[in-house]
Amino acid sequence: MMAEATGAWLIALGVAAGHALLERDARRLRPAFAGSMLLAVLLSIALARYPHQFAWQSAAGTAYLIFLATMLLTGVAGLVRGLPRG
Repeated sequence: MMAEATGAWLIALGVAAGHALLERDARRLRPAFAGSMLLAVLLSIALARYPHQFAWQSAAGTAYLIFLATMLLTGVAGLVRGLPRG
């Protein structure tokens, strides 16, 4: 049940982000970028808390870590680009 709810949430954020990208309005993407950063940080905390539950040496584990880093960097870059100019 949790996986379905998380998937629906991520799909909704992806659709909203795609729509805002089409309109070229970075300010509308700030909630999606903040959510992306928060999710990456929380998942990293879970990894740090339960490191024995993660397959560190597997290809899927490496891909997951790259995905987390990408989420965090994308969120930070998006928030910086969405800041008001002044």
